[in-house]
Amino acid sequence: MVVPVLLGFLCFLISVVDSHAQEPPNWWMTNSLKVDSIPPGTHFHAEGDYTFYRSKGNVNMTMHKGAPKIFIRNGRILFETLGSIDYQKIQVKSNPESLTHVFTLNPKIIYDLTPTYQSETGILWEKDDGHYLDLRTVYYTGLIYNKMEHPTLGKVFFLAGGYQTLKSTPLPPGLSKDIEEDEKFIIYALQSFVLKVIPRVQLIESLTFIQELDEVKSYRTDFELKAQYMLTRNISGLIAYQAKYEKEPLIPELAPFTERLNTSLTFGVRVNI
Repeated sequence: MVVPVLLGFLCFLISVVDSHAQEPPNWWMTNSLKVDSIPPGTHFHAEGDYTFYRSKGNVNMTMHKGAPKIFIRNGRILFETLGSIDYQKIQVKSNPESLTHVFTLNPKIIYDLTPTYQSETGILWEKDDGHYLDLRTVYYTGLIYNKMEHPTLGKVFFLAGGYQTLKSTPLPPGLSKDIEEDEKFIIYALQSFVLKVIPRVQLIESLTFIQELDEVKSYRTDFELKAQYMLTRNISGLIAYQAKYEKEPLIPELAPFTERLNTSLTFGVRVNI
């Protein structure tokens, strides 16, 4: 119910105020060949999101989630590092505590080929204790279509090819043997829209899709819809809805007990440096 309402509101705003103008985007959001105000030399920017949740009762749960970003630009070259760290501690009544860590890191190098197109080459690392994923590594390279400088609706489309390796954590007794190193080719695609028509507010939608190119042809998607409100020059409040879907679990025997779709609604703060 949440997603259709938010998407409907997004489309309504686009249709009503598409002619409104706003300030140009910051240098780390767009192609350097379209921004005349960047002085020569090396430039640095960092920002990070943080959310926290705690509940008590039959289920005691503590959740911390951080998502740092670092941008370094010199001329046409942009070095960008994105990451996220999730930590969850859950205890049901008097049962033992359960600890879960989820970690992602995505360093990349982006080069501005033309005012519209950029190349991107990077590595994506993922770890998820709750799904027996010790480490997934994706090496990729591809092409970006970047129109983030649009005054009302910034947009980015990205398509890449790559190579993936993964290994599992130690599995419980009775399951298939541990995955030491599974290798396959993948297709990696990303799309993002940023609506910039409300003063001090940005509505951000993104969709990531990774298709594995083996006999199983499993895939996974990550959809996020975020509203960000600027409180001060360096601090913004945010609310985000996220839906992650994975067609096949890492361990086939766990398919009957595994939810393919996982959703979350979080509130937090973003800090810009």
